[in-house]
Amino acid sequence: MEAEPNDDPPAAPEVDLPAAFNGQFQQPGDVDHFRFAVKKGEKLIIRGLSRTLGSPAYLFLRVFDEKVASLAEAGAGNHVETLTFSAPADGVYRLTVAELLGAGGTSFAYRVEVEPEQPRFSLALKNDKNVQHKFLTNADGAFALDVQADRQGYNGPIRLSLATPREGFQLRQDTIPAGGKETRLLVLVPPDVQEGELLTLRIVGEAIEGEARAELSTAALLKTKRPELPSVPSWMDGAIHAAVGSPPAPFFALTATEETVVFDREKREAKFALTLERKNKDYKQDPIVLVEGLPADATAALKKEGKDQDERLEITVAGKDLPAGEHPFQILAFGEHGARGLKVAMTVKLKVE
Repeated sequence: MEAEPNDDPPAAPEVDLPAAFNGQFQQPGDVDHFRFAVKKGEKLIIRGLSRTLGSPAYLFLRVFDEKVASLAEAGAGNHVETLTFSAPADGVYRLTVAELLGAGGTSFAYRVEVEPEQPRFSLALKNDKNVQHKFLTNADGAFALDVQADRQGYNGPIRLSLATPREGFQLRQDTIPAGGKETRLLVLVPPDVQEGELLTLRIVGEAIEGEARAELSTAALLKTKRPELPSVPSWMDGAIHAAVGSPPAPFFALTATEETVVFDREKREAKFALTLERKNKDYKQDPIVLVEGLPADATAALKKEGKDQDERLEITVAGKDLPAGEHPFQILAFGEHGARGLKVAMTVKLKVE
């Protein structure tokens, strides 16, 4: 916690890092100072929070060296102020925290987090006014989110999961691959939800190769959709809402040409086709098609054929030394039209003689 007097640089307390400074601008023009020792080349992430925590303060952050030279600053009236600082030499550096407009009062509180830079990432939805963060869905339905990753030193794969008290959700395409920037996350709704139920969830990403972790943020998207908001409160940032209604009228159908597919051991593959029927002429997109539950070491590849209302999807299942017998697997398809998502699932058997 801020301890007065720290309004003058000589009185600034010296703290060990990582640290979080919590204080308030008690009167207009109040400026607080903090000091910390840093080694040459060490990089720090300095993150200021105020508006997202319900404070009216806009933060202005500056870093000075012992010669009172300003080395870095951040303060443009954003909901979160962040700056990266790299120490040019061993020494004690000073952080000043001020209110950007010079305002003050007992409600003008803030928090500043300072920690060494480590490989990390952040997650967000695409910042476009047409991107949804609220959905109308149905029991055993689905909806999709385009989750984007901004990487800061971490380039490994990122695994996504849900944080919600409601059990029964499942995810597909839940990994952003190494070096990748996004994935189209498919959220499968539990079959036991009731019409009229409101589902709220948050998305969390964790590094598969490391300890980095981040929650998905919707702050930039909400500011685009609602420019009248002076800032996005923390309880609103990242929340994804889905209202449960009745199933939509089917706008596409997917059928398999055969229920049992014979695996050719000599060619080490099996081929079959799906017929895609577009029941609504305005549905132009291609659905997501996933093949799940194949035997270990078996893979599936999809190839689209045809451009008419009825189209074919050729699926090749390949593998080596697959066990004999009949192996049921699932085909899951998802499409969107008119702000509604439609999930279609079927079972096919793979016969290995």
